[in-house]
Amino acid sequence: MRPDDCHNPGLHDLALALADTKSCNRLPPAEGKFPTEAMAAFCFDGTWQELRSNGATVLSFTSPKEIAPDCALIHRKISSWELWRSG
Repeated sequence: MRPDDCHNPGLHDLALALADTKSCNRLPPAEGKFPTEAMAAFCFDGTWQELRSNGATVLSFTSPKEIAPDCALIHRKISSWELWRSG
């Protein structure tokens, strides 16, 4: 079951499916959030055709709040301005 505010739960599912058991703790848990604009970086040995479930190492997980904590506020202000301008 996904939280209602997940924008694309398929990406979260994919990240969890790719992550090996040693590095999966770098990702939000299945019941957690993988926010819009979040990024997970992986590495694996081999070709794309050889990639299997739990076959990649999670190098990093970055959420938008870690990059720009006030980004959501800026987005709300821009959206409000666009609505006013088009109104």
